[in-house]
Amino acid sequence: MPFSKAHKEKTRVRILIGAKALFSNKGFDAVTVNEVMEHCSFTRGAFYAHFKSKSELYKEALTFSAASSQLTQNKPKNTSTKEWLSY
Repeated sequence: MPFSKAHKEKTRVRILIGAKALFSNKGFDAVTVNEVMEHCSFTRGAFYAHFKSKSELYKEALTFSAASSQLTQNKPKNTSTKEWLSY
């Protein structure tokens, strides 16, 4: 039986949170896909259900981190994200 979309999204978010923490602490080169997945208590195979490569994960983790930061949460409603982040 396939996993629900909600379950898949929860898994993806857990991977992004774990990757953000590891990349922030150790840097891109020092972190492996296996390490990220072990940190999140998932298998390496689960990684490839969500990401094509470690580079893609890194990009997505940065985007996720920026989008969920306190700064983005305080953006005025009538201001575009680009304008808000350029101040």
